[in-house]
Amino acid sequence: MGVGKSGPLFGVPIANFVGWFVIGFVFYQLFALYLSRYDRIRPQKAKTLASKPYWLEAAVMYSLIGFSIIVTPIAIYNDITVSMALVTVFTMIFVAIISLIAIINDNELT
Repeated sequence: MGVGKSGPLFGVPIANFVGWFVIGFVFYQLFALYLSRYDRIRPQKAKTLASKPYWLEAAVMYSLIGFSIIVTPIAIYNDITVSMALVTVFTMIFVAIISLIAIINDNELT
């Protein structure tokens, strides 16, 4: 960042955010192309991927991380922790609940 230049978000120019997004997108797409060509599921892995506990583990861990953020204001009470807890309820916890419901109701999983 040059002298006297500043951006709207903590002095970071908008072009930086656009660049980070584009670079991240390109790397994810390259990895997706690699996986689509070379990734093969072995038969023993297919059984694991079709089990409910396999998918429930990720959803439960995600919700536990969300709950840890929600209880943070009990120990450290300030505007930031309260705001983080409120945002977490409507993002992480919401997504975790929807995921848990989808996994439990999926009849294709064993």
